[in-house]
Amino acid sequence: MSALTYCGDMVEKWVVPCRNFLIQIRIPETALAIERALCKLDNRILSDGLEIFRLVSLKTVNHIDYAINLRTFTPLMCFSGLKHVDLPSFCVSLLDDDALGSIVKSWPRLERLHLGTEFLWKVQPRLTFQSLMTALLSCPNLRELGLVFVATKLDPLTVKKLGGGGRSPRSVSGALGLNNHGE
Repeated sequence: MSALTYCGDMVEKWVVPCRNFLIQIRIPETALAIERALCKLDNRILSDGLEIFRLVSLKTVNHIDYAINLRTFTPLMCFSGLKHVDLPSFCVSLLDDDALGSIVKSWPRLERLHLGTEFLWKVQPRLTFQSLMTALLSCPNLRELGLVFVATKLDPLTVKKLGGGGRSPRSVSGALGLNNHGE
């Protein structure tokens, strides 16, 4: 049993809704263990009032079992009031543009999103500039974005959707990790 699953079991009977939730783990956890723990916390600790969710791992394992995916986020997607979501120390190479689109569309009040930006991962990301565009268009309050994605060329349709290449009235700060090997 993982430490995170044990903690999830321990607080499963609690009913203490919170607005700001930080999980800091010292031992790397698989995506499946994270998903299970979040499911146990759902409707107990995590509630509709949840605004900030941070999951930080002090150590990581560069293996595909530790890469978070759409299922990892499913327990969090029902919290439409989320403003800050930070999972900087987890590999997001299993997320594609459609998955990230589904995730960010469930959080319309999102102001800050950081995913997988703290480490260099062996597995090439599947996210492209399309993910960046979807996040910006789906979350009008988004001001801070940290993503790792494959650097590809923008086609004319993408440039047009982003505003035709002109200046945007909204500024967004970001940490964008570009991965262009193989492209």
